[in-house]
Amino acid sequence: MKRKQRSSQPEKKADGRSKIWIIALTILAGLLLLVNFVVLPPRGRDHGEVKKIAESSDPLLESLTTETLANYHISANWIQRRQQELQVQIPPKFKFHQFYLDLQNRLKGQNAAILSCQENIPSSGILLTIGKNDQQALHLRLIRNAQLSNIAGYAAIIIDDFGYSHNDLVRSFISFPHAITLSIIPGLRESRTIARDAELAKKTYLVHMPMEPLNEPFDDLGFTILAGQDAGLIRMRTRSAFSQLPHAVGLNNHQGSRATADEAVMRILLQELKSLDKFFIDSHTHPSSIGLQIGKQVGLPVEENQLFLDAKDDKAFIRSQMERLATLASTQGKVIAIGHVRPNTLQILQEMIPQLEDRGIKFVPVSQLVR
Repeated sequence: MKRKQRSSQPEKKADGRSKIWIIALTILAGLLLLVNFVVLPPRGRDHGEVKKIAESSDPLLESLTTETLANYHISANWIQRRQQELQVQIPPKFKFHQFYLDLQNRLKGQNAAILSCQENIPSSGILLTIGKNDQQALHLRLIRNAQLSNIAGYAAIIIDDFGYSHNDLVRSFISFPHAITLSIIPGLRESRTIARDAELAKKTYLVHMPMEPLNEPFDDLGFTILAGQDAGLIRMRTRSAFSQLPHAVGLNNHQGSRATADEAVMRILLQELKSLDKFFIDSHTHPSSIGLQIGKQVGLPVEENQLFLDAKDDKAFIRSQMERLATLASTQGKVIAIGHVRPNTLQILQEMIPQLEDRGIKFVPVSQLVR
């Protein structure tokens, strides 16, 4: 008996299904390949990759960059231009992180940004790429140079008018964590106490000697130096002031626009300071002051104030004066400025001295800047 042949129909159906799956998989593979090359970025390329550098750099962005470098007291002699790259020599302790943040903030105002930053490049320092809308405009290469000084300039700040009170504001100045010099008026109620606390805090202090002004009222508590005053009285009052404030390293004038213009008075005063082995800081309250001139003649170490930080008791004004102080320190090598025992002055010093130190300004007691 013949067996019935098995039907081949199911095998044909199976072959059909296989062909359909192969075609579907092929189509899917093609779609994935298309997505990979068209939609997704090629491997090894950052999704936010910037375009190639423009043929010429943006002069505004270059200007902003060099201005920011100048704020960190990078000399123009340390900057070289090579095509679209600025190569900048920086001192070993250059505050790069703070500079980076400052530059980024300035660039934002021009809808620009630091597009990339490559650090620790062998023998080449740090490379920044700057541009707009992912279009590179400028390369900035920072190269550390051990031969460059980390100090752009020196600044001494004298705070005048201590002695009237001994409150929290006064104590904040005495304990101020950065180098400032206190100036104490002799003969006031709290003068000796403040001098004692200044010594404990290792703060340098001066005698803030009352001297006759031109057109202002003044009190004579037995220490004021007057125009035309007897030589013996000038010497006695000067010695009395230092007797009360024995660790004062020098003297600067409180008021004194009339007395500091009197040649005879200044010669006697400065000769007496020389005999006491002290120095003189001319507060320079009036252009006619001759303290610097006479000091040089008698061979006394002498300097003069160049800047009143708080001539206006206004925070914005004091900030602007601190910026001037930084500029003078970096262009001249050193600067002496005067402020007063005021809350606004204290607040701005707390705010700005660390910033200026990051930019290379070193704050020192005034005794370090006197010739």
